[in-house]
Amino acid sequence: MGKSLRQPDEPDERRGIGPFWLGILTGLIITGVVFHRKVLEFLGDSTGNVLPVIFMPGLLELTIGLIGLAIVIVVNYLLRREQSDEWICLDEGEDDSTKVEDE
Repeated sequence: MGKSLRQPDEPDERRGIGPFWLGILTGLIITGVVFHRKVLEFLGDSTGNVLPVIFMPGLLELTIGLIGLAIVIVVNYLLRREQSDEWICLDEGEDDSTKVEDE
């Protein structure tokens, strides 16, 4: 009974996820400080094992392509979230074909 229904024309309130990422980063930093030597050894071993695979000629192009696609998807998502209208309306001008026919 105490719960009110949301009206359809009310704007959605977005909650930020800043505290979530702040907690994740703080936890990573604290873990890194506590296990300093083990973390450095792990990072060195994992880098030595992963980088040669990523930089193989066929996989390098695939990796860069997937990273680029991910960047485009994230940018489009952020722009659509910022703008309420999803449609893009172009200005209608005179066609070039009508100018050629008039001459």
